[in-house]
Amino acid sequence: MQNTLRFIGPIDLIRFVERRLRNDIISSVFTATSANTGEYSLQTDREQIINDRTPATFNFTNGSTGFLEANVESGALLPADYVTATKNGEAVPVNCTPALGSTIPLDILNGDAPTALSCSATSDNGVTATLDMTISVVDTEAPVIDASSLPADIIVEATTAAGTVVDYTNPTAVDVWGVDPNPVVSCDPASGSLFPYQSPGPQTTVSCTATDESGNASDPAGPPPTRFTVTLQDTTGPQLDGFNPLRFVPPDAEKIVQPDSVVYPLLWGPFTVTDADPNLSVDCEPGDAVGGFLPPEYAFQYAFPVGTTTVTCTAADTQNPPVTTSFDVTVEDRTAPIITLLGDSPYRIEMGSGPYVDPGATALDNATTDLTDGIVVDDSAVDTTTAGTYEVLYSVTDASGNTGTATREVIVEFAYGLTGIIATKYTVKVGSSNPLYWAWLGADGNPLDSSADAQMLTIRDCETGDILINPVGDPGASGFRFKADNWWQFNWDSMGEKGRSYCASVRSGLTGQIQYSEPIRLR
Repeated sequence: MQNTLRFIGPIDLIRFVERRLRNDIISSVFTATSANTGEYSLQTDREQIINDRTPATFNFTNGSTGFLEANVESGALLPADYVTATKNGEAVPVNCTPALGSTIPLDILNGDAPTALSCSATSDNGVTATLDMTISVVDTEAPVIDASSLPADIIVEATTAAGTVVDYTNPTAVDVWGVDPNPVVSCDPASGSLFPYQSPGPQTTVSCTATDESGNASDPAGPPPTRFTVTLQDTTGPQLDGFNPLRFVPPDAEKIVQPDSVVYPLLWGPFTVTDADPNLSVDCEPGDAVGGFLPPEYAFQYAFPVGTTTVTCTAADTQNPPVTTSFDVTVEDRTAPIITLLGDSPYRIEMGSGPYVDPGATALDNATTDLTDGIVVDDSAVDTTTAGTYEVLYSVTDASGNTGTATREVIVEFAYGLTGIIATKYTVKVGSSNPLYWAWLGADGNPLDSSADAQMLTIRDCETGDILINPVGDPGASGFRFKADNWWQFNWDSMGEKGRSYCASVRSGLTGQIQYSEPIRLR
């Protein structure tokens, strides 16, 4: 039987009654009088239970969130007693979706959100209580690196001073409770990194960290197994490169000294020397290091002398025997020595003055090396008893086989003066014949046989120097003859300007000596 109760009265009174009815315990009979004044009086007040409609109570409230630590792969088991309900101190059966005892997924596998849980509990009075909440499953346990998969300590050969690239296989890891079947393992320095040979090398500790899908990471500085070492060793000597072929500056294939030098400045390189040892020394002997190059590049220079010089370049580190390489540099001298004559050339001496004595000469090779003592003088052609022009030959050869030569002209002159040109007349009528005579005298003062000596006769105006006859040198010409008494004769026809004076001269083709006449006046 269902009854409807209506209450009319002050608000405070109605609220009081409502609170009494909330637990299904009501006053079965009560009488109240009230007026607009808000005053009332309770006539009767007795209680009885009409109908118990109170639902069971859960251990969680609607909208709350429960938290579980992951304890199985990809989630956590929801305990069978995780959600409970009671009514009047007695347990009430609970049904949930997902069911109690099932696996709740990790939040990160559920769209980064907790899992919704809906439960119901029906008490003996037939009233069903419901619960809507969420379950958050988190993983806070870090995975553990598998000791059997951790690489053993590695020893490798250092290749450069900067270090060596080392590859290795990352270890594997297992997650607690197997929540994450494939934790990610990273190591530092990573595989494929350049491991240093210098400080902090040559030994480097590699620390590995395992991270699961929940972001839990193992401590790389924690207890083993999390670390292994990579050690670089240097058992290889320095490596030299760039010597085949070696680059030269200047790059000329032929190395020839300049005419004013006995050395050839040459730079070679840059060549490279690589080694793991930072304490590397590089030297070439002979040679001086050239600035402006940084390791592993090197360059050297040297002023090479004429000839073949062997250059040896050595690279040495602190761990291994030195490494050397050699090459030859051949410098040629193709410049002949220069001979400088002392004294005059032509050099004049008197016929019959005795054996020829050379004034001497000096020789200088490449403007630096004195080869004077090596000069060979050939004066065998000089005959001081016979007037004429002769050659003295000089030669000198340097160490490279270059020969320098020079020639001196030696004139052996007629010794005891000259006869001069003797005219038949010194005042002569224009157009009349006027024979001219001259001779070349020997050491005894007598005319010599100079028939083989080309005579060069010239007649000029004594005042102006204008040439009247430009030189006549053909003894076979008309009016020009060599006489049996070793005198020369030229028949001058006295052609010229009346009233002018003319001067005659004759030059010996052998000695270059000149004889002159007195002025001859035409009338």
